Amino acid sequence: MHEESPDYGTFKANIQEIGEFSDSFVGNLDRLIRTMHPKYKQAAEPAPVDKSAVKDEKAHRFPGLALPNNSSWVCLQCHAVS
Repeated sequence: MHEESPDYGTFKANIQEIGEFSDSFVGNLDRLIRTMHPKYKQAAEPAPVDKSAVKDEKAHRFPGLALPNNSSWVCLQCHAVS
């Protein structure tokens, strides 16, 4: 029935012919069908993401975590001279 309906209004009218359902139920049913049905999943699939852009975005968001390891750093409390 959902595949035969070109838009939400038609789908809602078709559902109301079967029985009386609340607007929220029909809306949630439509959302679930669009989310889970393979026909709609393929259409809504996002384009592949450039991994270098993601790394740059993470480096911008978390600048302290994006610093390379520094091997010359020494913990002064651990290596304190007595």
